[in-house]
Amino acid sequence: MMKVTVLVDNDTLVGVNFQGEPALSFYVEEDGKKILFDTGFSDLFLNLTFLGQIPRVLEFENTHSKVVTKLDGDWEEDKLLDDTSLVFDGEEGLVILSGCAHAGICNTVEAAKAITGKSNIQDIVGGFHLLHPTEERMDKTVNYLSQLGLSHITPCHCTDFPSRCRIHQVVPVRPIGSVSVLECR
Repeated sequence: MMKVTVLVDNDTLVGVNFQGEPALSFYVEEDGKKILFDTGFSDLFLNLTFLGQIPRVLEFENTHSKVVTKLDGDWEEDKLLDDTSLVFDGEEGLVILSGCAHAGICNTVEAAKAITGKSNIQDIVGGFHLLHPTEERMDKTVNYLSQLGLSHITPCHCTDFPSRCRIHQVVPVRPIGSVSVLECR
C-alpha cells in the first residue's frame, strides 16, 4: 500500500485553516520507505525552499552539455534546465543542497541568495558540476567561493578530486559520501 500526504499545494480545503502556495509537495510512504517529493516554493514548509530552474547569470559557468535530446525530430543540446537545488534557512545561515549543479555551483548560490533574500551561507552540500573544468572556470569558481566567508564546504557528486583540492585551498572541504549524516542548525 502507498500513502500520499499532500503537504503543500496551491489549493486548500474549504473549512480547514491551512496555507497554500503556488507549489506542490508530497510525503510518500510505501513498504516502509518514506520519500519527500519536492518541498514547495517558499519557507512555508520545513524551512526548505525549492529553487526551481537556476538562472545562468555568471558567464564563466555557462558551459555546453555533452547530453543531447530529441526535440521536434531534431537532436539538440540538452541544457539540463531541470536540475535544481534546495535551500535550508538555518540559524547559522543558508545551507544549499545542490543536485548536480548543471547551471554551476556559483549560479546556484546566486539563485539561493536571490530567492531567499539572504546572503549568509552556512554550507554548500552536494554536486558542484566540476568534472575536469577549464582552468579559467576553476579559478573563478574558487575565487567566488572564497568570498562567501564559509568555515567549511561539502562538495560531493560530480566534483572531481583535483577540484576539491583547489577548493580546499580557500575553504576547508568536509569529506562526505554514502551513509554520511550532516546536521545543520
